[in-house]
Amino acid sequence: RGAGEGARICLNPFSDCFNLEAAHHFLDFAIEFTPQYGDSFIEYLRLQMLMQSPDDEIERLWQLCINAEPNYGTLWFHCKSSVLLTTRQVMRGATELLARELEEFRPVYEAAMRRSQTLEFRAAATAAVTAALGKTVESAEAAARTMPPLEVAAEASAEPADFVTGSVVLNRMHRSIEALSFDEKRALIYGGDMIVP
Repeated sequence: RGAGEGARICLNPFSDCFNLEAAHHFLDFAIEFTPQYGDSFIEYLRLQMLMQSPDDEIERLWQLCINAEPNYGTLWFHCKSSVLLTTRQVMRGATELLARELEEFRPVYEAAMRRSQTLEFRAAATAAVTAALGKTVESAEAAARTMPPLEVAAEASAEPADFVTGSVVLNRMHRSIEALSFDEKRALIYGGDMIVP
C-alpha cells in the first residue's frame, strides 16, 4: 500500500509534492503488486479523469480492476454501498462520485497544475524530496521558504485535508466522525460489505 499512499500525496493539490506523472508511476506499481486494494484503482481513476485520459485507457483500467476483484480499502468500501454490488457497479459509482467532486474542485486542481509547472515549485519540491530522504536539513528549510503558495479562488472552499484520499466527501466524514451516528461510522469503515444477520 506504500505506493498507493505515495500516489495520494502526489494527487493532493495542496501537497508540496503534487505531481501527476509521479502519481501515475506510483499507481502503476500499486495495482501491479496489491491489486486486491481497491483504493488504488479509484485513485487511478481520479488521476485519469484529471488528465482527461482517452476512453480506451479508462476502459483498460476498469478491466484491470474487474479482473483483480479488489476486496478492501476505505475508499473502495465507501463506493461499495452494498455487498451485492459487482466490481463494475462499484467503479461506476466511483466514477460518478469523482466526476461530481472533480467538477466542484476543478479550480483547486487547475491552480495546483499551474503551480507545479513553475520553476520555483519544481526547485522547492526537489529540495523537499532531498530532505525527506534524509540528505540535508537545509534542504527542508529551503523548500519551506521557497514553495510558492497555492492560489485558489475564494469560492473554491477547500483545505489540504480534503484531498488526502480520492474523495473529499469521505475525507470530511473522517474529520467529523464524532458527529456521525453508529450506523454511519460502521458504514464508513465497512461500506456495504458489512453483513448484518
